[in-house]
Amino acid sequence: MRLKSDEMALSVSEKSWLNWFGSTGKFKMGWACWLNKSRYPLVEMAFESIANTRMNILHQWTNLLWDSLETLSSQLRQNPHLDKTILMTQLKRTPDISEYFVIDTQGLVLETTYNIRKGVCDQSLKAISEGLKEPFLHGPYTDKLSLRIGPSSSKFHDEVTLMFYLPIDLPKGGK
Repeated sequence: MRLKSDEMALSVSEKSWLNWFGSTGKFKMGWACWLNKSRYPLVEMAFESIANTRMNILHQWTNLLWDSLETLSSQLRQNPHLDKTILMTQLKRTPDISEYFVIDTQGLVLETTYNIRKGVCDQSLKAISEGLKEPFLHGPYTDKLSLRIGPSSSKFHDEVTLMFYLPIDLPKGGK
């Protein structure tokens, strides 16, 4: 039987990280694998199922965040002035988001839930260009500002960012 795990393209360092000796060394693990070789397909199916479940959860989470942005977009389009309270209210409703901000077509931050960013142009121009065309998910990438903003809903927090770009046509005077 051909296993998916046999097709994994592992680097030399990935293949050699395990010690030879010890309770989880190559010799013990190799022996355990040989004794349980008939169970490989079942174990692989279990891991595939876990991976698929995690992927589905990530897709659902991402869709919820896009829905949150659509709601925010609708509220901003209905407001004659770009109002920070709309951003702050939506930020409180979506605990997985660290910051909401609105930029112009050149990337200048017009309004934000994190005041230090207001008036700054610090986003990737290529990402902005893509985000002006259609909804665009940029990342993950490292961003020191994400670290300074602080954690949202997760206990784990670092400088890795996912940026959701959604083009919005604001009403005249909305800048």
